[in-house]
Order: sequence, then C-alpha cells, then structure tokens
Amino acid sequence: MKKIFSFASLIVILAAEVLPFAVSAAAFERDLFFGMRNNAEVRSLQEFLHNRGFYNESITGNFFSLTRRAVIDFQKKEGIRPAQGYVGGKTRAKIMMLLNNTVKPSVSPAVPSPSFFPSPSPSAIPSVSPTPLLSLPPLPSAAPIPTSTPTPAPVVELRISGNVTQSFPDIANAPLKLGDITIKNTTDHPILFNQFQLDIYDAMNSSLNRGKTVLFKLREGTTTYDALISEKQFSINNQPPPTGEESNRRQVNVSFPITVKAGETKVTSLWIENLDYVISGYLRIEMLAAFINDPITLQGGFKFLLTRP
Repeated sequence: MKKIFSFASLIVILAAEVLPFAVSAAAFERDLFFGMRNNAEVRSLQEFLHNRGFYNESITGNFFSLTRRAVIDFQKKEGIRPAQGYVGGKTRAKIMMLLNNTVKPSVSPAVPSPSFFPSPSPSAIPSVSPTPLLSLPPLPSAAPIPTSTPTPAPVVELRISGNVTQSFPDIANAPLKLGDITIKNTTDHPILFNQFQLDIYDAMNSSLNRGKTVLFKLREGTTTYDALISEKQFSINNQPPPTGEESNRRQVNVSFPITVKAGETKVTSLWIENLDYVISGYLRIEMLAAFINDPITLQGGFKFLLTRP
C-alpha cells in the first residue's frame, strides 16, 4: 500500500506542475493595456510576471500602474522596444515563446536489466572484416553566395509635423487656416492625446486687433467642413510689444482629445477666427508641448507663421 500511495502522490505533484503551464499557454490571444479591469487574460499576465519575479502584488485581473510597471521591466529585460507597458503582438509572442520553452517535468520508469539472459562469450562473437570504403571524387566548389545590404528596421516612434509660413490676408478673412498638423504613430499600440500647449508670439502692428478676442480651432481634417475637435478663446494684448519683437509671448492650452491608432497617420488642422487686418509684423503659433497618455517620447512639432514685412 505504501508504494501505491507514493506513486499516486507523485502523479498529483506532477499534475500541479504541468496544469499552470497549460492554462498560461492558452492565454494571451489579444492585446492587453492600461485600464482593463477584472480580465482573465490580465490575471494570467500577472501570474506570468509573478512567476518571473517582475510582479509581487495581488493577482486581481486589473491592469493599472503596478502591472504596467512590471510589463515595462519585462520588456526591457527581453529587449522589446518600445518598452511602454503595452502588451502588443511582440510582447505576447515573447511570453508565448517563454511559456512553450518551459521544461515540463517527466517521469521515466526505471527498466530493470534482465539478468536471466546469459552473456555471450567473447569467443562466440564472429569477427567481421571491415569493408574498404569507396573513393569518391571531390565535390565541385560552390559559387559564393552574393551578400545583400540588410534592410534597416522601421523607426518606432510618435511624430508630429507641420510648418507653414504665409502672409496676413489683405482683407479680414474668417476663418483662416494656419496649417495642417500631421501625426504619425509607428508604434504597435494606440496613443491618446489630451491637449496641445501653444506658444503665441505677437509682434503685430495692428491697432484693430489690440484687445480683441480671437478663436483658435482644431479640426479633424484639413477643411472647414471637417468636424470640430475643440476651440479656444485668446485675447490679444491691448498694447503692442515695446520693441516690436517677441516680448508679447504668451501660452495657451487647446484641448485635443484624439486617439491615433497603431500604424496610423492622422492629419488635423489649426485655424484662427476673428483676426482683423494687420499692417505689418508677424504672429507666430508654435507647439510647446503635447500631453499624451503614454510614456513614449514625442518627436517633432509644428510651427505656423503669419507675416507681412
């Protein structure tokens, strides 16, 4: 009875070791990201990170700051770029590879060596003369394989661009497009924008605009028919800059609640309304910062200039 009990216990122990691997290997079939709640795959992710020493908190199924921090540490260790805490295709593939490479315990029963077969006497084994090998002609030399220049890896980043210089209109023009804003997301996950912070440089010679309130408008596309994203009022200073230069520099935040999908290039536009005639000087609008819900570093920016010598 002791032998039977020990063998059954061994089977139970082995099953306990193998079953978690089977459960984990069946998970991670879709992307996981910050904000997910009470999710079975997030729970499996936390168990995986816990087993690897990256996550030492409760297994909740909620994807918040501690889970994202653990994912970022795992991505950095495995060389997954960008390490942003988003479980996309590359991260899921790495997790599955590590799970599939996990060594499963196995039990190989010992096979007793039969002792009831007599060992043959060395003198009873007939000797065999070796057969001489055939001499083959040497193979012809293979032609060298041409080498090709490796294709550079695609750049993974979030980039904003837009740079337009134009003259003030000769007559009051409402609305006036300042320029297009192109946002290119070459990461493997969507990125949510919150707002732009703009620098406004006022060196306008225009008594008509002093103390006036203008509107900055952001639109989904490039025309006035495209949907309005947001608008922001901006009051121009009552007095012109004393030197005619950039001493009238001010900042304004414009709401920009836009999501740019993975691999997407989105084009929006910035407009100004209620601007009156300008005799000379310039008005420069430049992106100072963009606030996004992601740790990735933003590249580029935009700058629009209205001028008249």
